[in-house]
Amino acid sequence: MKSGDKLWYMIRGKIKTPILNTKEACLYLGISRATLARYMKSGDIPYIKLAGAVRFYESDILKFLDSKRISIKDSPSALVAPSTV
Repeated sequence: MKSGDKLWYMIRGKIKTPILNTKEACLYLGISRATLARYMKSGDIPYIKLAGAVRFYESDILKFLDSKRISIKDSPSALVAPSTV
C-alpha cells in the first residue's frame, strides 16, 4: 500500500485488525479482481460485508497465503533445475 492510503481497522476483541477493501486485497496478493472473486466464491478467502461493501481482514489474507505455501519436503522437484534438451 502507498504511504498515503488509508488503512482501516476493526476492533476484534482487544486487537485492532487491519481491514482491506477489494482493490487493496488484490494489490496485496498480486491477483486480479476476477481471481479474488473466484477465491471468495470457493470459500478460500473469507470476507465480510460492511454496508454493502466487501472487506477482508489482513489476518485472513495472510492465512490464505500460508495455506498456499509448499514446503520443500512436499515438493522435492522444486529444487531440481529444469533439464535442457
